[in-house]
Amino acid sequence: AWTQLDEAGDFRKHDFVSKIDPDAVFLPGRLRDDLAKIAPVSSSPSLYLVNCKISFGLFGAVEVFSRMALEKYIAGEERCKRELDWK
Repeated sequence: AWTQLDEAGDFRKHDFVSKIDPDAVFLPGRLRDDLAKIAPVSSSPSLYLVNCKISFGLFGAVEVFSRMALEKYIAGEERCKRELDWK
């Protein structure tokens, strides 16, 4: 999915990207309000919101990345797969 996002490039037009499971209840207004408090747009944050404290945190119905964080992930994805014990 991340490769497809990179190739399409549409996420680069936005400050944050969210991945929401189809069976999740998502209230975008609440997320927008929370993000405004912790990461003002002018700060260009590299931010991943951890919603699950199990393992490395990429679990759960909602994942939120700043544009900069997703760019860094995409740039380093192959290195992470090679060098980290993630399987």
